[in-house]
Amino acid sequence: MKSIYSFSFFKNIILILCILTYYSLGCIERSVDSIVDKRTGIPIKWAPDSYMFPDSWNQHPIHASAKPLKKNRVKHHLKIIKVAMNKYPRELLRKHLRKIYLLDSIHFYGLRYGGTNSTDTLYLTNNGAKEGYTDKYLEGAFHHELSSILLRENENLLNSRYWHLSNPPDFHYGEGGAAALKNGKSGLKLEEKYFKMGLLCEYSMASIEEDFNVYAQELFTDNNIFNIAGKHPRVRNKLSIMINFYNKLDSRYTEKAFYQIGSRKKPGL
Repeated sequence: MKSIYSFSFFKNIILILCILTYYSLGCIERSVDSIVDKRTGIPIKWAPDSYMFPDSWNQHPIHASAKPLKKNRVKHHLKIIKVAMNKYPRELLRKHLRKIYLLDSIHFYGLRYGGTNSTDTLYLTNNGAKEGYTDKYLEGAFHHELSSILLRENENLLNSRYWHLSNPPDFHYGEGGAAALKNGKSGLKLEEKYFKMGLLCEYSMASIEEDFNVYAQELFTDNNIFNIAGKHPRVRNKLSIMINFYNKLDSRYTEKAFYQIGSRKKPGL
């Protein structure tokens, strides 16, 4: 009897340690392939399911597909997502976000996507740091995709006229993110030649939404965006529009707050 009780004791200790590990990530365990974020109550899954995509995405020509995130990447990706989520007020996330999927890969229109979003769901991929999925990229992808949802639901808060006026007079956006991916015009490397145009990278040229997305990912992850803005008036104009947009969502989003968030000196809002 003594040996049986000892085994049961150690088994309970192991169980408690597992639960504490998930709580340290700010999450509550729900199943082998999902958790619920403790602060917001938003489910985070790292495996596909039959209802993850809108019905129309499963049909021609989109033909959506996804592969589960590799197990050895789950814990670290969850940690990055917690960092990203802590940069938003709890109620703002609860209002606009229903679920998050962390995946190895997703395909639409026969093309591989780094991430995307639906009405209230994020789909984020992670193919490993050696393939460019660094911590900054993973966090940036969260802000990039969430900004699309926030923009769609609060389009009236964006000064789109001033945004367009911040572009060169002869500049015209492309045909969207899918077209940019198909044509190999989806580079995310920040380059000086784009700064002069009020853009940040090649992908910014795809559409005003993608332009907005790239600004969001930089604003939330790297305060070097303020240095770029200091040298390029068109970037400075758009950065001001971005901050004003988020400030209307929550008054705590000020230029000073974003500078601190981007420097990582302030882990949350």
